[in-house]
Amino acid sequence: PNYTGLDNGADITVRPQFTTGEITTTGETICYNASPAAAIGNATDAIGGDNSITYSWRSSADSYAAAISGAATSTYTPAGPLTSSTSYRRYAKDNTCNTTPEVSTGTWTVTVEELAVAGTLSKTPDVTYICQGDDVSASLTAGSGGNGTDELEYRTKTGASWSGWTAYTTGTDISSTGKTGIEVQTRRMASYCSNSDYTTVSWIVDLTNPLAVAKVSGTVTLDPTGNYTLIPADVLSSYSDAGVGVETVSMVPASVSCANLGLLTIIVTVTDYCGNQTIVTPQITVLQGTALLSPWVQGNTSPSANGTAVYSPCTNNGTFYLTTQGVSAPKVDVHDFVYQQLCGNGTVIVRLDDVQNGGWAGVMMRESNAVGSKTVLFKTKLYNPMVLIGVRSTTNGNISNTTQNIPSIHWMKIQRTSSNTFKIYTSYDGTTWIRRYTATVAMNNCINAGFFTENAVSGRTTTTWFDHAEVVGYLKDTEEENTDIINQDLFDVMVYPNPASDHVSISIPENDKKVKVTLINASGLVVETSEFNTMEVEYYINHIKPGMYLLRFERDGMIVNKHLVVL
Repeated sequence: PNYTGLDNGADITVRPQFTTGEITTTGETICYNASPAAAIGNATDAIGGDNSITYSWRSSADSYAAAISGAATSTYTPAGPLTSSTSYRRYAKDNTCNTTPEVSTGTWTVTVEELAVAGTLSKTPDVTYICQGDDVSASLTAGSGGNGTDELEYRTKTGASWSGWTAYTTGTDISSTGKTGIEVQTRRMASYCSNSDYTTVSWIVDLTNPLAVAKVSGTVTLDPTGNYTLIPADVLSSYSDAGVGVETVSMVPASVSCANLGLLTIIVTVTDYCGNQTIVTPQITVLQGTALLSPWVQGNTSPSANGTAVYSPCTNNGTFYLTTQGVSAPKVDVHDFVYQQLCGNGTVIVRLDDVQNGGWAGVMMRESNAVGSKTVLFKTKLYNPMVLIGVRSTTNGNISNTTQNIPSIHWMKIQRTSSNTFKIYTSYDGTTWIRRYTATVAMNNCINAGFFTENAVSGRTTTTWFDHAEVVGYLKDTEEENTDIINQDLFDVMVYPNPASDHVSISIPENDKKVKVTLINASGLVVETSEFNTMEVEYYINHIKPGMYLLRFERDGMIVNKHLVVL
């Protein structure tokens, strides 16, 4: 150019106009989640400016907003794997004249074929098992992707063999007659990558074969109430069939109780979905439990009691079996105690059935289970007419014992008639009660009321049986106030000769009831027991060691004691 106004001539260099060049635009198609294989080529270079050209690449994944890291040459192979179609563009700039990247001509597109997702099938009826002759059908909700279409087909099973797949029209009935299984399948294919997805629904057809049932022999244990509800696992080890599921398992009886103790045959009927049945008759053994009946709990008033308590719900309306060791002292109670909490007024009643090893057994109310707790109790050795009434009115004080002479007594009761008043009663039949003692002890509102076992001789274990036990929050049963006991036989018993060495004759006039005879030695231990229901009986003692013994006769809750000398 001719420039005027210059003192000296000068050359001005004008650089060539910058152009971005062009990329190849063929593109590529790939499968879902695959990586592109082709490189994006350079059709023409970017030129112009000072020819110090730099390149960058961007993609539609972020609307071409940012350069792809590491892609700075005129060609580029896109990275994968890709799950959606993506386009790529090249940008170029000249470091002197065009410092802002400009897009090249052309776009390269990697087309990702959509993943084929099969449609969903719903079946009619919507069950696992069907019966012979039932018709079934399926309906389709279309799938997606893959540039393909949904294909429907079905097959049937005869015995253990499946037929080939046959085209199926949605909603068409398929008969199960003579079949053991049916399947309907929907499939969606991908047109480019040939991948496919399947959904299948199926039915199992009943073979009408007998069910396979295996019976067991086992044991069940009654709960503390004397009952137990059977479950299939108690009487069956397995139950199934070849083609259809088990619907019900019924048992007769469905539950067991004290009336079923011992070996019991159960009638079990197993029914499948289509009504087929198999009947088996397993035998089980029904046992009594040992857990205490709630709300009864067991506790030791001293660790040395080492007491245990189990409960048999089926004996005498429920029998508690207690054992204990150790011996009590005036300030130390060593009891195995079975009790409930009693708040306010109330009554504890129990029947003592038996005592072994010469220990004590009785009924008690105490402020707590602590060794020296405030206490009111009544206890007996059963085979000894001497009973003790114990009262501890001061915590950790000595227990004060009152002795009474009462023929062997079974029924015992304590009533709390106010917060501080305790009345002790005994009975021969559990109906008519005789008041034996009244104590005044200030205790908390809530105390422990129950029955206990106490050892009498160190080194022994005392065992007792209690039944008809209850604690109630009211004053229970009537009583005869301060009735004296007349020391006379409650029924006539004659034992002769006495002393004797071989046998004695026992005579009870006009007796037609069961009489329990207990032979007790001088230490208070039971030697043997027997029963009879006649007026005359010969009782042999030639196997008994010489010494002093007590013959205890019990009939209808009444007790008669006779001394016997064995030579």
